Amino acid sequence: MDRLTIRVTQEMIDIATQRHRGDCAVAIAIRLADDRLGWARVDRDQISISDRTDEVRRVWVTPARVRSFIDTFDLNRVAAQPFTFTLDPDVAFKVKPMVKTPPVPNPIRSPRGTSSNQGKNLSARSVVLPAVVGAKG
Repeated sequence: MDRLTIRVTQEMIDIATQRHRGDCAVAIAIRLADDRLGWARVDRDQISISDRTDEVRRVWVTPARVRSFIDTFDLNRVAAQPFTFTLDPDVAFKVKPMVKTPPVPNPIRSPRGTSSNQGKNLSARSVVLPAVVGAKG
């Protein structure tokens, strides 16, 4: 991964969610900075980014300039101003492989006989709903 220059624009500020690590203006800017970047989480203490090319997650201490922006944005979106900052991969304090977990099947939606409820018939036709008192039918 090369050194990243992250530009937080007014448009990103306008669409971002206050007090949300994954949908704040900085996280949006990181994801849009490079197609190779995926997951991004930002808070006052650290910035975590996944890199799709080498399948690692890097974590940086949040730069003071970004902390200041987060504080302003979370209190008053209108007062937040666009800015630019850089992240150097050589100063990431943690680099670890991305963990890919297989999806867990939903037993209600799984084909019959493939869930952990094997032997139980969970089809909609077999479900008996209690009668509603006073219902006509």
